Amino acid sequence: MRFLFYSILLFFPISLSAQILFTAIDHSENDIRACMLNDSTHEIIEISLNRSYLPTWIGDKIVFNFGNHIWMSDKSTKDQRIIFEGLKPVVSKSNSLIAGYSKQGITIVDSSGKVLKKLEVNFWEKVTPTFSFDEESISYFDKDREACYLFNWKNETNRLFGKNIYHPVWSPDGMQILFNTGKMDANFRVAVVDSSWKEGTPVNYITSINENAVVPIWSPKQNYIAYMILHSKNSNVESDLISSNIILYDIKTKVKTIIAEDAGFTEGAYPQFCFDGEEKYLYYTSVNSLGNGALVKIELKNNFQKKILTHDKNFDCRLPACK
Repeated sequence: MRFLFYSILLFFPISLSAQILFTAIDHSENDIRACMLNDSTHEIIEISLNRSYLPTWIGDKIVFNFGNHIWMSDKSTKDQRIIFEGLKPVVSKSNSLIAGYSKQGITIVDSSGKVLKKLEVNFWEKVTPTFSFDEESISYFDKDREACYLFNWKNETNRLFGKNIYHPVWSPDGMQILFNTGKMDANFRVAVVDSSWKEGTPVNYITSINENAVVPIWSPKQNYIAYMILHSKNSNVESDLISSNIILYDIKTKVKTIIAEDAGFTEGAYPQFCFDGEEKYLYYTSVNSLGNGALVKIELKNNFQKKILTHDKNFDCRLPACK
């Protein structure tokens, strides 16, 4: 085990907004760990042991995968417990619900870990589930039917959301839905529709079919949409990260700006990058000269200046999650 991350974060108070969760990998020892970075001091702590990954915030606590189970931890990492057996935890907007894939389908629990519902659905694990704005439905992708469904877990009704649609996410005000669309063997596009949109009605695309745009997210104040464009060919560096650009789309002006050309896409993960709460920064995974990931911060209000946050090129740091 060659992780050399520090625990200094535990000894002085810091703002949660300055803490970035991420997954760190030591490929030489097949070690993967959920970690937390202090953006101000660049100090890093390990949240859990080997085989922990995909950490995300739920209020001032952390939810993450450890093996095939979903765990919860306080920010000191001292108080940890199993919540349920499952994968790919997602948290609702109000931080009151957690969902994850389980053996039979999707498990939904409250913030205390109490199981509220187990849904039996045919999901594709490469597409992360998402909560609806009212938190009464959960989305998933059925690979056999090549379609996205919304399962209302309160009244136990399941409806088609749309064919070849992935990761529907509601805008912060709940009035619009952002999603990826496209057949699995073709290029993908990013679309924005009204929250009342139904399958078969017109779609507003903000990308062209030639761009192959994926994993879009809203900014917290709904001023921007960010997404990745996958490069047609990977770089010369050997890596499982797919070389990509990150595009910032200004919702008001409809102007698109390439803010990163060195980004790395991790297959089967969503989201891939994040905004801070004030929309001052965007955090993403870049690909270094060894093919590993490094966390980078972009200043959105200062000519998109970049700052590398993880400097050890032997460690693969990826998939930042902001509070």
